[in-house]
Amino acid sequence: MNVLITNIVLSGRTGTEIVTRDLALGLLRAGHSPTIYTPSPGALAETLREAGVPVVSDIDAVEETPDVIHGHHNSATATAVARFPDTPALFVCHDLFAWHDTPPLLPSIRRHVAISEGFRRRLTAEGVPQALTRVVLNGIDLDRFRPGPPPPARPARALAFAKNAEHLAAVEAACARLDITLDVIGTAVGRIDAAPEQLLPGYDLVFASALSAIEAMACGRPVVVCDGRGLAGFVDMARYEGWRAENFGLAVLTQALTPDTVAAEIANYDTAAAARVSERLRAEAGLDPWAGHYLALYEEIIAQAAAQPSDRAAHDRAMARHLQAWGPRVGPEWPWMAESERLGQEQERRRTGLRLLPWGEAAAPAMDEVLRLTGFHTPEPWGAWSRTRAPVVMLRPPPSRGPVSLALSYAVYLTEARPTFEVSVLANGLEVAAWCDEVRDTALRSRVIVLPPEVLEGCDGLTLQFRTSAPGSPIDDGGTDPRRLGLGIVSLTLTPL
Repeated sequence: MNVLITNIVLSGRTGTEIVTRDLALGLLRAGHSPTIYTPSPGALAETLREAGVPVVSDIDAVEETPDVIHGHHNSATATAVARFPDTPALFVCHDLFAWHDTPPLLPSIRRHVAISEGFRRRLTAEGVPQALTRVVLNGIDLDRFRPGPPPPARPARALAFAKNAEHLAAVEAACARLDITLDVIGTAVGRIDAAPEQLLPGYDLVFASALSAIEAMACGRPVVVCDGRGLAGFVDMARYEGWRAENFGLAVLTQALTPDTVAAEIANYDTAAAARVSERLRAEAGLDPWAGHYLALYEEIIAQAAAQPSDRAAHDRAMARHLQAWGPRVGPEWPWMAESERLGQEQERRRTGLRLLPWGEAAAPAMDEVLRLTGFHTPEPWGAWSRTRAPVVMLRPPPSRGPVSLALSYAVYLTEARPTFEVSVLANGLEVAAWCDEVRDTALRSRVIVLPPEVLEGCDGLTLQFRTSAPGSPIDDGGTDPRRLGLGIVSLTLTPL
């Protein structure tokens, strides 16, 4: 099978770069013919070329029509689809928020794959029909990541991965308190190790998330899952299955990062539990079964394309819409420009913890012990105005297995020039409501939103993202307030149904 793989960069050790490498080498070993298209090749591209995998940075250099396109990243995938419009494709989402993992809504992309259940919710929230989605959990090269010597009964040496740095102070303080020597590697500290499989077996405890955490478990290392976005905890068998379904990533990083919370998870250190976790992961996360899932999907979409050929006119219209949405333009609506603010909001809301918001208690924006707001102006006595198109509210509801009612008291800023204001609400990545306010008055508004059980199941926190019309300027309306105002949050109340 001829497989064209896309990735926006191929020079280091980010998660998708490692996945691209492992997929290409796995396909090559199985007798297939992978080719990689990346606009930004680097050292890893050279390594793959030496291994016999063609890597090109010019899509015109792909001369032979592939049997299937395996797409990573929005822009690179769309480029490959534009070049080979009759080739069936699949797209893989590797990130919950990044712009480059927004699914391209193109008809020749016949399956959209998520590496966790949370990422699947992103795909459906952004327009992919549920029937076209699949979940394929990450696999790793078990021949490279082999179990090291049994860790000691008490950890003495620890390693922290730092793709971001906000967790390091808490981890360092906790390790110092417990007399554990800590080493740190990662892009955030300027130390990138090209051979982590050689490094990991020498440590008693590893602090990591996502693919790095999986690699550490494969080496038999006890792991505390965390990164700069938050803390999950020590991995034992009770936690393994649920956290594996979320790729040991953002969705499980629900604890605040403090020396005390990190130390409490280190106190759960259990070498027997770590050994059982490693055995389970090695039994199910190897490259062969992982690549097998993708090969089965390739055959599925190739057969579907043969039975139901793509409509070229529909393809052309979809590609035009894609270029219209993603083409460069000035203003906050351009996805690349909005991404910086979204990432800043996400980082900010993961810094500190919040107390539980009891059922039936109304929470106002000024109550910073229960609500964490990003993308809003400083709260006022009545509430808080949003200042961006995608403000975020984070809170901690009590545990729930059923649906929950969210009562929202709010205001919207309307002007004569803009008499309507659109709002959609994502709860932990799942769209739960959308509406348009049209009446211009000063009265407060209210709305009840039902959160389905899957929003809160297995989650300690609730993240509400409001996607809204652009904030308006009172100055443009004859006022004196220099701020830009959009959605005004007055209060939030949660009640189980």
